[in-house]
Formats: sequence, structure tokens, C-alpha cells
Amino acid sequence: MQASVSFVIPVLNEAHVLAQSVATIRAFLAGQPWESCVVVVDNGSTDDSLSVIARYGDRVRLVRQAVNIGQGQGYNLGIEATTGDVGTDALA
Repeated sequence: MQASVSFVIPVLNEAHVLAQSVATIRAFLAGQPWESCVVVVDNGSTDDSLSVIARYGDRVRLVRQAVNIGQGQGYNLGIEATTGDVGTDALA
């Protein structure tokens, strides 16, 4: 059985850094032998974060909250949405 890893990225109005963060993580994962997934938890953003995430289509899993539920709960929702054996947060 091959191991897999998931990255959880909670965001709130992070459009200005989100594309670079996702691109960096995906570039790293592309060179690894494991299966992987990237989960972005949008915590009620009012900027262009959702349009940045939409550019990735099914290459990034989106969990969307209508209101800010806090970073900790954002991580929890992201972890629930992962498929990997190992999870990590990407922006800590």
C-alpha cells in the first residue's frame, strides 16, 4: 500500500498569497513518490480567494464556509476532507 499525504490550507482573504502557496505545494508534491491532495478551507473570504482556488479545478479540494469559524475549526474541517495518511498544514 502506497502512503499518501494531504496538505490543509485554511484561508481568510489570502488571495494575494494563495496562488503562490498552492503552486509551491503542488510543485513539491509533483516530485514525490506518494499520492497527495491539497485541501483549501475558505473561512468566509470576501476577497478573490475563491477565484484563485477555482483556477485549480479538481486539483485542489475546496471546503467553503460562509462565515469565519476560526483557524482551528478550519483545520479540523480540512482534515475531515483529506484522503491522506499524513496531514500537515501548509501555512504555519
